[in-house]
Amino acid sequence: MRAFGKSCIDITRRLRFFAREFNRCIGSTSGRKSRGIRREGSPGAFCGLANPATFWDTLRGLGVSPAFQWTFDDHHSYQWTELQRLAGQARLRGSNVLLTTEKDAMNLPERAAEVLNEASVDLYWLKIGIRLDEEAEFLKLIESAC
Repeated sequence: MRAFGKSCIDITRRLRFFAREFNRCIGSTSGRKSRGIRREGSPGAFCGLANPATFWDTLRGLGVSPAFQWTFDDHHSYQWTELQRLAGQARLRGSNVLLTTEKDAMNLPERAAEVLNEASVDLYWLKIGIRLDEEAEFLKLIESAC
């Protein structure tokens, strides 16, 4: 089992040579497209990732300077009271927008859109996809490790 784990680590280290393009698009609880964002002030941001610095770095790379950043545990299941606090913090900072990851958007409670609409805050999430330049070579690399 250790050999397999080492092979996975080796593949992960080489993965960066295959990834050329990161596609970003925004989804929202309001149903609006990213080009239709009507933003007041700097957005607030939150995430529940094992390495939240990657999300903060991505936002910075996109030219986004959040008014505040809240970090939760990895795989956090959000409660509506937490969303109320996040929305309240956004409004306190003069913002009507919250940003998060697609993964975190999937962990929002059932009433997320309702809670955010009551606070007049829109939530947008960042979706990142990877396109491989050398897909066949990448698959050979994985097969060789198995």
